[in-house]
Amino acid sequence: MMTLETARTNKDIHAMKKLYLEAFPREERKPFWLMRKKVKTKEMEMLSIKDGDEFLGLMITIPRSDAVLLDYFAVVPEKRGGGIGERALKLFGEYYEGKTLVIEIETPKEDAPNNDERKRRERFYHRCGFSEVGVDILLFGVEMKLLTLGRPMDYDEYISFYSELFGKGIINNIKMLKTG
Repeated sequence: MMTLETARTNKDIHAMKKLYLEAFPREERKPFWLMRKKVKTKEMEMLSIKDGDEFLGLMITIPRSDAVLLDYFAVVPEKRGGGIGERALKLFGEYYEGKTLVIEIETPKEDAPNNDERKRRERFYHRCGFSEVGVDILLFGVEMKLLTLGRPMDYDEYISFYSELFGKGIINNIKMLKTG
């Protein structure tokens, strides 16, 4: 039975860090030590996707009272394509019941070297019930679009996830490209 669990053991943390470093490009990664620090102050959560003792993936979130940003989500490579991601997102919605779920995805662009992957990811989230809110951003140099499950979200509300967590200076690294 698949579950979402707060990562507590060294084994879980090690598995999460390994997958995190493999799954996300350097330009999209926050320092792992900083996220661990934010977990200790309960400003972020690191969740292991597990089936019994088997580590299947990770979810790193920025929760707030009414919404939660799914900052990082990855399934171990050998388990991808088997429905784990969809089941994990269902558990994610149950775990944060009553909150608006927010994600950032790389904007599909014909000239992007991974455009097929970007399109697949976008279709996946739409299939799981997420909707575009019409806000595109440049996040540390990477073009992203916002999707939500629940109510829509505007740019100011989105940016508050980061400014409350890392301070107002971070806003210099996040630019709105399009809204509406």
